[in-house]
Amino acid sequence: MAFALAACQAPQQSGSGNVPGIEQLASSAYYLQQAATSSAKDKATWQLLAVQALLKEKNLPQAEQTLTAVQEPLSDVQRHEMLLLRAELDVAKNNMPAASKYLAELNVAMLTPLQKMRYYQTRIAVDDAKGNIIESVRDHIALSEYLTSPEQKQANLDQTWQVLSQAPASELAQAVISPQETILLGWLDLARVYQENRYNLPQLKASIADWKARFPKHPAALTLPTQLNQYLTLPASTMDAIGLLLPVSGQNQALGDAIRQGFMAGMLDDSSRNPNTRVQVYDTASKPLPAIIQQAQQEGVRTLVGPLLKNRVDELLKMQLPADMSVLALNQPENPPANNSICYYALSPEDEAADAAQHIWDQGQRTPLVLVPGNPFGQRVANAFRRQWQQLSGSEPTVQYFGDTVALRQSINQSLRSQGKADILRQVLGVSLSADANRGAIDAIYLVTTPDELSLLKPFIDASLLSGQQRPALYTSSRSNQAGNGPDFRLEMDGVQFSDIPMLTIPNSPAAQRVSQIWSNPDYSLSRLYAMGMDAWTLASHFNELRQVSGYQVAGQTGLLSASENCTVHRQLNWLRYQNGGLLPVSMSVDPNAAANAPTGELPVNAPLDSSTPPAATTVADPLAQ
Repeated sequence: MAFALAACQAPQQSGSGNVPGIEQLASSAYYLQQAATSSAKDKATWQLLAVQALLKEKNLPQAEQTLTAVQEPLSDVQRHEMLLLRAELDVAKNNMPAASKYLAELNVAMLTPLQKMRYYQTRIAVDDAKGNIIESVRDHIALSEYLTSPEQKQANLDQTWQVLSQAPASELAQAVISPQETILLGWLDLARVYQENRYNLPQLKASIADWKARFPKHPAALTLPTQLNQYLTLPASTMDAIGLLLPVSGQNQALGDAIRQGFMAGMLDDSSRNPNTRVQVYDTASKPLPAIIQQAQQEGVRTLVGPLLKNRVDELLKMQLPADMSVLALNQPENPPANNSICYYALSPEDEAADAAQHIWDQGQRTPLVLVPGNPFGQRVANAFRRQWQQLSGSEPTVQYFGDTVALRQSINQSLRSQGKADILRQVLGVSLSADANRGAIDAIYLVTTPDELSLLKPFIDASLLSGQQRPALYTSSRSNQAGNGPDFRLEMDGVQFSDIPMLTIPNSPAAQRVSQIWSNPDYSLSRLYAMGMDAWTLASHFNELRQVSGYQVAGQTGLLSASENCTVHRQLNWLRYQNGGLLPVSMSVDPNAAANAPTGELPVNAPLDSSTPPAATTVADPLAQ
C-alpha cells in the first residue's frame, strides 16, 4: 500500500481503503480505535500514528506499550517512522544514548520533509543534553530548511542564539569549521561580537551593524534573534545618581564597608560608565528606611542598591516606592514578590546548594547524601538542594543533619569507644553509605560544613566504606573554604571538590589582589562581600537588561549571574578539587577577567588568596550562614 505523507490529509475511516500518512493528525484515542478495527496491513500505520499522538500528549508508558505492539512485516516507510518514534520516546525518557542509536540507523534521505523536521528536532535535544554546542547549531541550521511558518523560523533562530549566547567563548573559539559552513561561521562570529561587547551597548550596536555588513544574507542578519533584538532596543539604565543603602555603622559596619568598597571598585573599573555618576551612601543602621527613601528621592537618586539585611528588605517591600526608582536589593525574602522596579541579588546559601545539585548531577552522580547543620540555616540549604535535585531526577536525595563541632566531636568519640570506625556514620549521623531498601549505594556526599567539621567528618566517611566499596565523590560548599586552610588541610582533603566565587578561584585575580591590599589578613567572608559589591555595580548599571532580557547573563566576580522570575539573581559558581596539596579546576563557569574560561591545569598551591597564617582572632560572621 502506498502511504500519502501529506500532513494536511484528514483522517479517513479504515474501511475507505485510504489510510492517512505517517504524520500526526488527531488524538491517540482516535488512532487506537482505528488500529483495533483495521485490517492487518493497515494496523501498523494506525499504531505508529497513535504513538505520535501519545508522545504529544506526554503519555510515555502507553506510547512505549503501543510501539512495542507494532508487528512485522513493515514497509520501509513504516520502519523509518518506528525508528524515529523510538528516538523521540527515548529523548522524552532522557535516555540520550538509546536515542542516538536509533537516529544513527535512519536513512535521512528516505524521510519526508515533516519527518526530517522531527529528526533534526530530536538530534538537537540529544546535542543539548550532551552539551554538543557546535553540533546543536549545525542541526538548528539543517532544521531551518524544513520549517515553513515565520513563527517556526523565528523560534529556531531564538533557540540557536540561546545555545550560542550561553556557550563558553573558549569552546566556540576552538570549534573546527569548514569554510563552506558559512551560516555556522556567521553564527559563531555573531556570538563572538556579542560576548566581546555585551556590557557596552553602544559598542555592541556598532559591532552588530558591522557583522550584518559582513554576513548580509545570514538568517540572523535578516531577522535578529528576539533576545538580542530586545537587548539592542533597551533604553539605557539611569545611572546619574545612585544610592547605596548599607549599614556603615553599628555591629554590621564591616559588612557594609566591604560592599561599599567593592561597589566603588566596580564603578572605577567600568570604562563605559558615565563619568558624572554620583554615588551617595545612606546608613541603614542609623536612620529609618522611609526617611532614607525620601531623602534619596529629594537628592535626585533614581537607582538604589540595598538594603543588605533581610529584615530591611522585607520592610522595603511594604513601602510605596517612587514610580521612577529602581532597586537592586542585596538580600531576598523567601518568596520574592513580582515588582517591576525591584531585583534581588544575594550571596544566598540556597543558591549555592542548587548550583551544587546541578554540578553533582552533571558529573553523573545519582544517589547523593546531603549533610548539613541541624539548624534553620541547614534546613534552608537542604530544601534548596532537594528542590533542584527533584527537578533534575524526579527523586529525593538523602538528607541528614548534624550538630555543631562540639556535639559532633563528642558523638564521634563516643562511637569510637563503643563501635570503632566501621559503623561511624550510622552511629553518629544515623545513615549508611551502603544500599538499602529505598535507594542504591550513596555515590556522592554534599557537605555544608566549616573546615573543622569537614576535618572531623571526612576521615570517618573514608573509614565507613565496606571492603571493596568505592568512596562516594565528596563535594563541599564555600563555607569550608577559608583563608586559614593551610597545606595540611589541603592534603587531608585530597579528592574533595568545593565551590566558590570566581574572585577566590581564578589564579592571579586582580580583584583578589586588590582585596589583599585592603585587608592585610583577609577574611574570605569580607572578600566575598567585596566581590558582591563589584557585581552590584555591574547589575545596577544593567538593570533594564536584567529585568527585561530573558537569559541575560553577567560574568561576575561572584559567579555567572542570571535572573529568573521576579528578577531574582542566581549564581553559577566555579568548582575546584584538592589534589596532592594543590587545587585543580573542575568546572570553571566564569572568569570575569577574560572572555574565555579559566585556564586548565594545576593551580598554584597557594591559590586562591591562600594563606597558611590563620586570620586574626576577630573575624566577621559569615553572611551566608545568616
